[in-house]
Amino acid sequence: MDSNTSAHEEEKSSPRPNFKLYINSHVLGLGTVATSLCLAYKYGKCIPVPASLDMASKLGYTAKWMLLPSASVFMAVMNVAIGRGKEKVWPLTGREHLIELQKNICANTVEQSCVFSLGLLALGASVQTPEQMRFIPTAAMLFFIGRILFMVGYSNKPEYRGFGMSINFALDYFTLGAGAYLMCKYGLSN
Repeated sequence: MDSNTSAHEEEKSSPRPNFKLYINSHVLGLGTVATSLCLAYKYGKCIPVPASLDMASKLGYTAKWMLLPSASVFMAVMNVAIGRGKEKVWPLTGREHLIELQKNICANTVEQSCVFSLGLLALGASVQTPEQMRFIPTAAMLFFIGRILFMVGYSNKPEYRGFGMSINFALDYFTLGAGAYLMCKYGLSN
């Protein structure tokens, strides 16, 4: 009887996920991405785009903006390095658990950056108008901001990572989806 009571008390005392925070942060992240992309399409005349929209120009322009996802990976790696120095954790000391949070952030950043960068390249190769080309820098800047928000939120409390994570997931879906749509619409030869 004591074992049932203690298991029940343990279940009651364990923290429950805050679903309201989870849903609100994801809705806010999706709204941020949708609003930013719409504004860039409609009012983004100040965003410089290449004069020529031949394949080399489009891919070169996209590659320049891929600096931001690369910078987010660099920040995540530096976060692990700083954590190692701060906690005096070296690979063979058996104290890797002390920087597990930083390693999780770094692994997630590498994964998200790979997916986003491939989607951004597909989108960059598929765009046909200067208005569509403005999505490239807008998406890259939003991705970088989303990664910073993810890192800060996750470092403070894992539940707070949702807003940054939803920005990045929405951008992954957008770049892959829009790239695939434009590729199907205009064909593989354009």
